[in-house]
Order: sequence, then structure tokens, then C-alpha cells
Amino acid sequence: MKLKSVKLAPVLIAAFTITLACLLQSPFFNNRFDFLQQLEWKTYDQRVRLAQKFPRPCATNLAFVQIDEVTLKTLSGLTWPFPRQIHGKLVRDLAAQGAKSVGFDVLFPDLRGLDSPVLLQDNSIVESDDFFAQQVRLAGHVILAVEPDTTGRSTSPDEQAARRSQLVFPPPLFATNAMALGAITATSESDGVLRRVKPFTDDPEHGRIWHMGILLAAEELGLDLSKPVLESGRLILNGPNGVQRIIPVDNEGFFCIEWSMPPDDRRLTRLSYGMIILLDELRQSGKPDEYRQALEIFRRESGNTNLVGDAPFRGKLVVVGSKLVGNNVTDRGATPINNHDFLVSKHWNVANSVITNQFIRRTPPWFD
Repeated sequence: MKLKSVKLAPVLIAAFTITLACLLQSPFFNNRFDFLQQLEWKTYDQRVRLAQKFPRPCATNLAFVQIDEVTLKTLSGLTWPFPRQIHGKLVRDLAAQGAKSVGFDVLFPDLRGLDSPVLLQDNSIVESDDFFAQQVRLAGHVILAVEPDTTGRSTSPDEQAARRSQLVFPPPLFATNAMALGAITATSESDGVLRRVKPFTDDPEHGRIWHMGILLAAEELGLDLSKPVLESGRLILNGPNGVQRIIPVDNEGFFCIEWSMPPDDRRLTRLSYGMIILLDELRQSGKPDEYRQALEIFRRESGNTNLVGDAPFRGKLVVVGSKLVGNNVTDRGATPINNHDFLVSKHWNVANSVITNQFIRRTPPWFD
């Protein structure tokens, strides 16, 4: 009898351990004590960093227009936030170059009637806000940023109403001229690291708002975002000629960002915001030779070999955002690959994931 109980001890210990692990991973315990989830995220971050040593194929038409120190020096005398007419000039030159889409990771919460007006070539004068809205409409491919609630957390109606009152949407003058409104909200995990995003959120007033990265990818692939197919654990988007993307989502509606392209990735077509404003001035002044010379100088100084030809942003999916530090335009936070990353990179990483059909899929609970 004693021998039999000794043999049963390892079995009982194993059964107890497995039962305890299953209980801790159950929704009841995991939502209150996310100890196992925290361990999973830590090992997940290590795997993401390890994967950086083995680059995957990436989309070749992703671009980044960065608001950086060079921009501040180039646009000396201007402080952030820039007058709306400056953003309008940026849109104007990117459109002239033939950019496929331009997504602003910059909020435009209101109209600014105090900005100086714009003198056009025909000597007419346009208010700064109107000029920006006009260029957005003429370009036809601009995505403006919004900050809807993408937490996915179940709260009381009063809390939901309070959160909605803090949401940031552009005024109708801008929103009605944009191609789309794109969500830029970054919801970090309980440990402060950004790992997941929601493909879309449904706002009671503004309707369905897709993540900016999804919108950029949809523009490239021709995905029909008006007819998504929602199934358990996946979101299906269809496009022309049999194109289909199946995005794996968790029970909160989030999916993991596939961090293939950090902000300094050399595969990005990248240029300073201020440099493009200078290019626009040369273009508007009718100086094509000086325009090409300036581009060549920018190409050499930046070391970016993707700045090819007289229109390096032709056919590109462009993200406009901040790469500044210590300024009120700073947008940094923790990601699996860096504790102080530029969060603007989430947009082209989401777009790249959808375009290249590369997604991170979690193992099922029974496997865990």
C-alpha cells in the first residue's frame, strides 16, 4: 500500500499542476490575475526581437515623411502645430509626385482661423484651413487621423459616454474632403507595451472607422472594406480577382502587429517633411532643374537609396508622422522591439502585414 501511494505522487502532482495552470488561464482568473499572460508576453517580445535577425519579405511601396529636427530647422520661424497651409503644401507636392495614398498620423481637432492666409499664383487669397481642405480634396487619397475608442473594454454607459466625449475627430471641412478617416489609437497592454491593434472600431456617431494601416493596405490591394466578413476568430476582407485577406483576431477583436519594419528600416522610402515643403516651393516657382538638384542633394544627405527619380513618392503609400524627441509632437512608446520606439511605425507595419499576407496567429487554448 505504501509503494502504491508513492507511485501515485508524481501523477497527483502533475494533475494538480495542470489543473492549476488551466484555472489560471481561464477567463475568470486571467482577466483578474494575468500572471500567465504576462509571462507569455515577455517570451513573445523575445521571439519578436529574435525574428528581427531574419528579415521577411516586405512591401516595396511603403514610405515615411518624418517630422524631425531637419524639419524644424528647414521651417525656421514655425512652431508646432504647423499652420494648416503647410500641411496643404505637403499634400500638394506628394500628389504632384503621384503618391498613391497619404495617411496623416497627425490630429486636426479644430479649425484655426488665426493662421496666415495663402496667396495663390493667380493672386487670389485662401484661408489656411480652406487651402488645406482644398489640397486634400484635389489629391483624393488623403487619410486623416482620428482617435476613437479602441480599447474593447466593457464599461458602463456613463463611462462609454465619457470616453466618447474625449475622442478626437477632424472638423467637417477636413473630414468631408478626405478619402477616409483612419484610427491611430494605440492601446498598450497592462505592462505598457504596444503589441495589438483593432482593425476597426464602430463609433455611434461616425460609424465604422478602420485602422490607418488597414486603409493603406486596402488602397493598395483594392479590398472592399464595406463588406467585411466577421467570423469567430477571424476577419475576412475581399478584393478584386480573388484577392482575400484573413486577419486573425482574438476574443476582444484585436490582432498582433507584425513588426517587420522598424522606423529606421532602409526599405522604407523616407524623407524629411521640411524637405518636401522645399520641393513644393521649387515646383510652384517653376524651377524644375533646381527641383531635381534639390532631390539629388536630399538623396545623398539622407543615404536613402529608395529616393529614385524625379518623383520618388510615385505609387507610394505614405505615412506622415513624428520622429521628434522632447517636443509636444513626440509620439514614442514601448513595442516588442524597442522600449522607446516611434509609434508611427505601427501604421506601415499593419499595412505591410496585410499587403504581404503575413499575420501572427496565436495557438489555441488546448495547445497552450
